[in-house]
Amino acid sequence: MNITEDSYLKSYNQLCDFFNDGNIHNLTNMNFKEVLNYTQFKEFINEYYNSEKSIDNVLIKYNIDERFKRWANKMLPNFESNLICEHCNSKMVYSEKSKTAYKQNFSRSYSICPNCNHKIIVGRSNLCDCNICKEVREKEFESTNNLKLNKLKHIIEESEEYQFTLQDFKFMSLENKTYLLTFLMYLYNETDYVLGHSFTQINLLKGIKFAPTMNFGFAIISELLDSNLIKFEINQNNLDCIEFKDENSNNFTFTPYKNDYLLNIKSHELFSFTNIVKECETIAIISMEEKQEILENALTLWKKIGLEELKEYTYHLFEKYNFNKDYIGDAIIEKLELILEDFSVSQGYAILYSSISGAASYKQTGISSKHAVNSINTYISNHIAKRKSGEWESKGYKRNFDLPQTAISLVFFNYILKIGNKGFEEVPKIENIPNNFIDFIDDEKYNNISKFKNEKISLNEDILTDLRILLNQFSFMDIIKSLNKDFNISDSTIDFYGDDDILNKLKKYIINGKLSS
Repeated sequence: MNITEDSYLKSYNQLCDFFNDGNIHNLTNMNFKEVLNYTQFKEFINEYYNSEKSIDNVLIKYNIDERFKRWANKMLPNFESNLICEHCNSKMVYSEKSKTAYKQNFSRSYSICPNCNHKIIVGRSNLCDCNICKEVREKEFESTNNLKLNKLKHIIEESEEYQFTLQDFKFMSLENKTYLLTFLMYLYNETDYVLGHSFTQINLLKGIKFAPTMNFGFAIISELLDSNLIKFEINQNNLDCIEFKDENSNNFTFTPYKNDYLLNIKSHELFSFTNIVKECETIAIISMEEKQEILENALTLWKKIGLEELKEYTYHLFEKYNFNKDYIGDAIIEKLELILEDFSVSQGYAILYSSISGAASYKQTGISSKHAVNSINTYISNHIAKRKSGEWESKGYKRNFDLPQTAISLVFFNYILKIGNKGFEEVPKIENIPNNFIDFIDDEKYNNISKFKNEKISLNEDILTDLRILLNQFSFMDIIKSLNKDFNISDSTIDFYGDDDILNKLKKYIINGKLSS
């Protein structure tokens, strides 16, 4: 038996200490030292493990109380394995001491160091919880985390080179306005303003889905990141949810619905949530030539959202009729696109329900599930043809109770196009898009607005810069009191002073190094 003398002796002493008359936890009324001397103990251990007799019979032979089994297992001698601890060079022992484990040659046991508690578990080295291994893992994590942090900072710095102003929001693309407005209306985090305009994780969105399909949701987030409208927030959650594939910081994967994002805007203190939403809601053009392009872009996005809603309904029906969703291929998707050329999403619901339920009935005749799914294309084509010819009435369905309207759909049809449920009930056509959702701004008006806002933003940035300098020397209240005194502002009157006047006073305080006394 592979038991060292030290292990025998340690085990014997432990048993003698436990099974003695002075130990209140010894419920056997047995004094182990009186029952067996050290030599007899070694003989007992040998027979305990190697005898063909049952353990009970071995205990009877050595006059040992049968309740010995309840407490003694952990106090039996350790069996040495053939491994050496990598941390302290001690001989390792097997984790189990039972007779069953011994008979199985410890095939289900792991090795453990009796000195430092290091464990070697085949194929699962990361499970060792010894202090040294935990410290090594913590250092490795910290090192890896720092590398990831530097790469994440690089990504964010690249995004911040293209930070947006309030004016930029007014004239960005209709698609990006819709996507960003969805973030603002449904994910805006009012409690984290100190970080900037931040957003709640999409997977924490309650009571409504972000987009009809997850792939579409991922595409929306990727578009906003690629357009530098949003950026990653620097926090541990993002470090955990981003995996860099190599040394290139731009080559990474992430979990879009679990990441944290910030609005990529200059001087977030200057722009209120309301102003940003207003600019995103406004679809502005500065020439009539742009109008047709805006209408075509609106139609494209209408069809894109409609297609995703039809996909969502298709997945729902496949699950209802126990069809494998993996069978939804390009042919079915192309049919969904074809539906939207002449029918609304509502009518598409009716076509899909009839087609997929028909395929489910066809499946009951004994054909394979794949064969039944292939018939869906034919069913859809027949329904389209019959409805276009007028032979069948083109009635639509209401939204499915289990598939309520999603955030992106609500924003586009309610806030952007302002047509509400018509986005679901009407055919996606340019003639069904109202012209009044486009705001025409003539060149002179645009130039005046742009000039005024840029000057205002620049001035406000100067004021904030000077305030930051002064706050290193004086309290905010002292600065306010000084301004009140210089401008003779009293509690009984309402006075208005220009930002230029305030800026000049702040610069005077900086130059003099003191406030008005």
